[in-house]
Amino acid sequence: MCVVEAETGDFRVLDSASGVELSRAVAASCSVPLVFPPVTIDGRAYVDGGMRSATNADVAAGYDRVLVLACGPEDPASPMGPQLDAAVASLRAGADGSAPSEVLVLTADEVSLAAFGPNSLADSSRVPSAEAGRAQAAGAADAVAAFWA
Repeated sequence: MCVVEAETGDFRVLDSASGVELSRAVAASCSVPLVFPPVTIDGRAYVDGGMRSATNADVAAGYDRVLVLACGPEDPASPMGPQLDAAVASLRAGADGSAPSEVLVLTADEVSLAAFGPNSLADSSRVPSAEAGRAQAAGAADAVAAFWA
């Protein structure tokens, strides 16, 4: 789970070695500023890692295969953090000194983007978004299975 420390902006990955209970890590990773309150972990307030990057794909450097699920396109001009295109290029090149990775990127399709509507956090978008995502997943299942084979 990717999180950002609310006061300093420091980025942190919470994994099985971090000693953070899974439910706390998920809660912090879902804590969208101004929508949900920060989650306190180790005495510090954390918010959604999406404040740094919509995918945080760069943290997968060094893995043989990386599957990136993106809810939508990222604005390449955003000052937020590693942009998806740059992160994928870096992963494929092994640019950080790690071995190159095979990368498959799945981005929300037009039906899913329409289902999100203007506010993807609105209660009214939950069911349509889930249904659109399931339909898109069914269409992508073979490609994902081949990627992992």
